Amino acid sequence: MIAADTTTVICTAWKPFERNTLRGFADLWLRTARLNIKGCAVHEKNGRRWVQLPARPQLDKDRNLVRDDAAKVFLEKMPSTAELMPKREFQEVNALLDGNSGSSP
Repeated sequence: MIAADTTTVICTAWKPFERNTLRGFADLWLRTARLNIKGCAVHEKNGRRWVQLPARPQLDKDRNLVRDDAAKVFLEKMPSTAELMPKREFQEVNALLDGNSGSSP
């Protein structure tokens, strides 16, 4: 008997981009929710990894960028999760960062 694939998050695209904790951007397919999330930032620091969901610039009522005192643009979080997904859910992203191609492009 063949075991069913239990992977619930699949990395469909990967773009390496290293700057500070940022390691790159991933497009993720959440199989059980049938949701494709493009442009997730993947970070790593002190041996810990996390995925940041996409955000967009915050606009004021006149559609101008909202900035803080240091001229940094405020970002609106797009979707959010109630809790962090277990590390195993991001096994393909972890494989990419570990230098293995896995089943991802």
